[in-house]
Amino acid sequence: MYNKKQYLNGFVLKILAFVFMTLDHVGLMLSFQWNGASLGETALIVSNVFRCAGRLAFPLIAFLLVEGLLHTRNKWKYLLRIGILTASTLVIEAIALFGFNLADGSKLYNPLIDLLAVILFLILISYLKEEGKKKAIALTALLPLAFIILSTVTMVYEKLMNVTILWFPGFIRAGYGVLGLAIALAFYLAYPVADLMSKRFAEASGVNVEVFKETAAYRQNANVAASALLVLVMVIFWGISFIGKDVSGNRPLDIYSMSIETYGILSVAFIYFYNGKRGYDSKAWRWISYLYFPMHIAIIFGIFYLILCI
Repeated sequence: MYNKKQYLNGFVLKILAFVFMTLDHVGLMLSFQWNGASLGETALIVSNVFRCAGRLAFPLIAFLLVEGLLHTRNKWKYLLRIGILTASTLVIEAIALFGFNLADGSKLYNPLIDLLAVILFLILISYLKEEGKKKAIALTALLPLAFIILSTVTMVYEKLMNVTILWFPGFIRAGYGVLGLAIALAFYLAYPVADLMSKRFAEASGVNVEVFKETAAYRQNANVAASALLVLVMVIFWGISFIGKDVSGNRPLDIYSMSIETYGILSVAFIYFYNGKRGYDSKAWRWISYLYFPMHIAIIFGIFYLILCI
């Protein structure tokens, strides 16, 4: 059940995420060429616009992945699919970085690594709900958490010292680092927050809480909670980015370029209207969804290589 306001399903959100992600990566390639003095001012403007629009992609994808994790019947199989997708993308990026002269290749982060680490973390902490020995499995969540923290600390160190850590290149890091984890946790915690909100709604209307969870009103509570928590995360990290700002305007802790990254807040305009439904789904579409990330990177790189001879 959903109301007229909730007209966006998972299929539509995924299409939107793919569009924003594609714009982001086209903008990224344009920025590489700008740095290489191959293109003019117009390309730089287009690059900036595309990259700002691209900030909506990660929150939407993280939202959909958390939704998938919370509703899948086999969490480990779900993780395996993401792992295979990530590995295939790494192969393409390795070819682009080491086989071709790609400018700023060391900073070409792979958001799928963030999502893989975050989903693993969420799966492992879910064992806190278990009893007995199974509960101890939750302790292993410290491993993906340590990887995320290491990625973040590395980026902070590089920015502070103006160096590049060669032994930990960007394409194998969690590029969104702690920010990516915070975004995913915001969506993961949206349901407990929605439960608290819904308890009051249900009591006021005299409806059983479990029955209320099947209504459009509960879905709306979850959407509001997810949107509010995302905005909160973005505002906090935007504030952190100003810590240590000097007179010249340099912000040593602004490793995520939050002046641009905060455009991700606009993704709430779509999350708010989510109806909780998967939407169109077929075996072919699932394959397209899994293959889109590595294939669109390969296609974009191929086009730029053939046209600009990068």
